[in-house]
Amino acid sequence: MLTHLPGAVAGEIAGSFSLTPTNPAPGTNAIVSAVIENFGDVPLTAIPVAFYDGDPQAGGIMIGGLQYVSSLGGGATQQVSVVWNVPAGNVSHQVFVVVDPNNTLPDRDRSNNTDSVLQILPDLIVDSTANTQVGATNVVLNAQILNQGVIPTGPFTVSWRLGSANGPQIASCAVGSLAPGQSVPATASWNTGGQGFHSPYMAVYTVADSSNAVVEIDKSNNTYLQMVGVVANWVPQLTSITVTNGSTVLIQFSAANSLPNNFVIQSTGSLASPWQTEAGAVISTLSPGVFQAGVAASGNARFYRVQTSP
Repeated sequence: MLTHLPGAVAGEIAGSFSLTPTNPAPGTNAIVSAVIENFGDVPLTAIPVAFYDGDPQAGGIMIGGLQYVSSLGGGATQQVSVVWNVPAGNVSHQVFVVVDPNNTLPDRDRSNNTDSVLQILPDLIVDSTANTQVGATNVVLNAQILNQGVIPTGPFTVSWRLGSANGPQIASCAVGSLAPGQSVPATASWNTGGQGFHSPYMAVYTVADSSNAVVEIDKSNNTYLQMVGVVANWVPQLTSITVTNGSTVLIQFSAANSLPNNFVIQSTGSLASPWQTEAGAVISTLSPGVFQAGVAASGNARFYRVQTSP
């Protein structure tokens, strides 16, 4: 046997509470609205609805006076709206909607009678990014950070993270408070040496306010992906050059996942002259990924380089 006791349940539909425009600026007007439903099966009339600037249980101020839904049958809905004159000043506001604020109606479930949303906030975005190679293992990371919100941000940190927005931090930059509409550059240096990269390009994410110091209207636009050129671990990197007995030049270099026949040794007497392949070079493996090449010494000064073989 199923027993059902008819009743009335006036409440706000979850997710229906909103402001138009979203995140209005101080000193402007906004429409505050919510959709009210009779979740029960007994008709209701004259359903009071109130909107508040601030928690009504802690001194919140009613917006636009008490509103009424004339009648709602079981399962019926109606939107209720009021115009809010947003106060001036650079402060955020928690806006509330309360159905039947004075508890004048029968209601089997009052858990859906109250809802709130935080508005009048900053909104940081990563507007653009760039990077510049400075030497073989140093990259300058640049980003332009914009506050497109309606109040200042307060200080925050911009981070650059490897592989994902939550990946290891490779660089950071402190930024002071940004006024609404203000944009500033953020810059940091990243030493890519000895990282063991498997690709010549790595995904780097710029993250504005990586420590969540700023309460914002939207956190989803705080990251920006760029691909940054790096030295892959399979690219040969010279580690030392020595001369033994005045007749043999020993060149040590590292390169991951490689064999001696993967490389060619070249030399030149002047950087303005063409490079020549050292056909007599003997390349051996010292340890996995570490190699040594021996070539005959030539002249008082000579430049050497290691290239991957074609």
